[in-house]
Amino acid sequence: MAIESLKDLTFSLHTDVWTFGVLLWEIFTLGQNPFSIYTYDESFVAKLEAGLRLELPKFATKEMYALFFFRRKSSKTNRQMLTPFSHL
Repeated sequence: MAIESLKDLTFSLHTDVWTFGVLLWEIFTLGQNPFSIYTYDESFVAKLEAGLRLELPKFATKEMYALFFFRRKSSKTNRQMLTPFSHL
């Protein structure tokens, strides 16, 4: 879930972009659990706000990672929308 969803239970197209990146990470790791070594608590959310992100998945190229995973910025206003899907 996006940071604002974890903190404030708000959901939008911006949070969907974040979640889509996590879904792609799960696919390209063949179903691994994201952030499995962390416990969900306030310190985890703080780590996300400080820049903690999922690493390059084993089966994704660097180009794919740059396209889909770097879109997962902390600030929703800085999070780019996926243009082909933004009209949905």
